[in-house]
Amino acid sequence: MNYREFRTATKNYPFFQSNIFTHITNNAALLRVQLVDWVKHGYVIKLKKGFYTLNENDRKAQFSQFFLANNLYLPSYISLESALSYYRMIPEKVMATTSISSKKTQRFVNSYGNFIYHHIAPKLFGDFVTVPDEFGNKFYLATPERALVDFLYFKGTGEIKEEIFEDSFRLQNTENVNLERLKNIGKKFNSAKLEHLISLLIKKIWGQ
Repeated sequence: MNYREFRTATKNYPFFQSNIFTHITNNAALLRVQLVDWVKHGYVIKLKKGFYTLNENDRKAQFSQFFLANNLYLPSYISLESALSYYRMIPEKVMATTSISSKKTQRFVNSYGNFIYHHIAPKLFGDFVTVPDEFGNKFYLATPERALVDFLYFKGTGEIKEEIFEDSFRLQNTENVNLERLKNIGKKFNSAKLEHLISLLIKKIWGQ
């Protein structure tokens, strides 16, 4: 199989895995060897082991970082800084795409960015919605309340003081957060420290 034939077979997919090779050629072993050369020359972009996309000039299907993040590591949903930034709840520029997964903690770096996945127990995996990206691809995104809980759960370390929300968690645009939902999500974690952080947050931001 030459590259033109390979491009025709894969150009309508945003990305693909090496397990499709047996479906598009009778010599998958040779195709894997060819793929190494195509990656070297920039025809194909390696996203992680066994996971690829065509270069943007040859690929018809487009995708966002969030859609890619969901598919790089399954199951996962966008949360923490990335979700808070999406909702315009933090002022800082986010340098990595942050997600939650019920699988082990993981990180991938490729030409599309830095993708970080934090592990959470399967029973706590949830509270996300389906959102379309600018290309019409649907990805999983934490609700504002879940993004806050995840953020406090993973970032709220050390001594708990009210000043933490001024020094580290500078939140803004919080008017659409449902406080009851926020508290109920926090209770799922069965963590006194987390619930205390949520109470401090509610007092500091909403004055309740």
